[in-house]
Amino acid sequence: MLSYKNIVHSLFTLLFLISLSYQIGAQDIFPGYAFYSSGKNCYLYDMNKNLIHTWTSTYNGAGASRLLRDSSVLFVARDVNGWSGGVLQSGRFQIIKWDGAVTWNFQYASTTYCPHHNIEVIYKTDDPKEVPNLLLAVYEKVSGTSLIVDKVTEIKPTGPTTGEIVWEWHAWDHRTSTPNDKPELLKETSSGGMGEWTHLNSVSYNRDLDQIVCGLKSFYEFVIIDHSTTTQQAAGNTGGKYGKGGDILYRWGKASNYGMTGSDYLSGFHSARWVPNVFLGTNLTVPGAGNVLIFHNNKNEVLEVQPAGTGNGIYPRTAGQAFAPSQPLWKMSTPNLGGNEGSIQKLPNGNYFICDNRISIFEMNPAGTKVWTISKVAMQAFKYPLTYFDKVTPIKNTISDAEIYTPQMFFNRSSGMIHVTLHNSGKPAEISLFTINGKELYKGTVNGDRFAWHITDNSQGVYLITVKVQGTIFSKCFSVIK
Repeated sequence: MLSYKNIVHSLFTLLFLISLSYQIGAQDIFPGYAFYSSGKNCYLYDMNKNLIHTWTSTYNGAGASRLLRDSSVLFVARDVNGWSGGVLQSGRFQIIKWDGAVTWNFQYASTTYCPHHNIEVIYKTDDPKEVPNLLLAVYEKVSGTSLIVDKVTEIKPTGPTTGEIVWEWHAWDHRTSTPNDKPELLKETSSGGMGEWTHLNSVSYNRDLDQIVCGLKSFYEFVIIDHSTTTQQAAGNTGGKYGKGGDILYRWGKASNYGMTGSDYLSGFHSARWVPNVFLGTNLTVPGAGNVLIFHNNKNEVLEVQPAGTGNGIYPRTAGQAFAPSQPLWKMSTPNLGGNEGSIQKLPNGNYFICDNRISIFEMNPAGTKVWTISKVAMQAFKYPLTYFDKVTPIKNTISDAEIYTPQMFFNRSSGMIHVTLHNSGKPAEISLFTINGKELYKGTVNGDRFAWHITDNSQGVYLITVKVQGTIFSKCFSVIK
């Protein structure tokens, strides 16, 4: 029987041979689950492309549903209640439990308003049992005109079929007919297709800043607004954490909308989303927190934009000039991104999780290499960590204990940290870290669920980490590239 030392030696021998022709670590996949909705169903897949679970509604889906932390889903369905106008309407929202029980079945639509297809869930705490609020992009009609504008509405579930509107922001309250050098207001004469003024096709919430990113497709811009206001303050230009009420705090994509030059970059786009500070369901930071991601359909590319300022929610601008930057921080052209819809999400290891809305869902590293792909047609898709359910048990009925308890390991190139998640093993783990030359950098016992090691000198090279749990040894190689 091979000793622990012999196993490590054999692994390094194999690693050395592989590394002669391949950069280990360039293909790292962030461990987790892929989630998307299509038709009447929501689907959860593991990274081996096994279908883990399906949630089914009696309604036809009408947008991008979300996986909740208690293993239920927030399903977005079409039920417009007399509304006409606009595209991709929803109107009904359901919380469907793992076992199929519908615990919330709420309709929000009328002849004068109707939600779009895109939503956001707002968690106030890290408690996986919390029922989150629902943030909606909503069409609304302007009385006496044929114009369709937009509002953002936050709804708190209050009963099996009821919900309370706890906050609203109306784009029509923040308009001007003289937009030059008034970036806090929207140009009143702007209008998209089908009589839509703004076509707010995405909402994304930043809990740390208490701000919302809104994707205004008809304006070719995303804007940032203050969520810390009351609904009354959101209708004006004072109040809230940032003192400007519901006026726009920051905007990017087409500076000529407010009479400036320098950043007319966006055209047709979708999925304006924040990069979060911490990946939900983990203690892992995400590189580029506070940046905004864009799925740029018209140019077949995905973008990451770093707003002006220091990341504290205040966005400086010199009068007479456009908001910085003039160009995205990062962009990557990739085929088959055209058409409508799609999504992009940034992961703790620096990779991007992308749904191209045509033929596939994939994970891509910053160099543009696809490290994981599944052929599915969906409007949007999201990746959730293996710890997202926070030890909720239903998934054990579907996949083996070995898959649940196997430690997950990855290297975050941005922070220089190696991360190990032990999940629900419940047993101490012996962890060792070696250089390519076999030098042991660390050896110790971990009793908690997570372990992280910082490669302090950021030396370029290949490393091996081993985790021994209940007599079973798991290992993984990492490359550190300057």
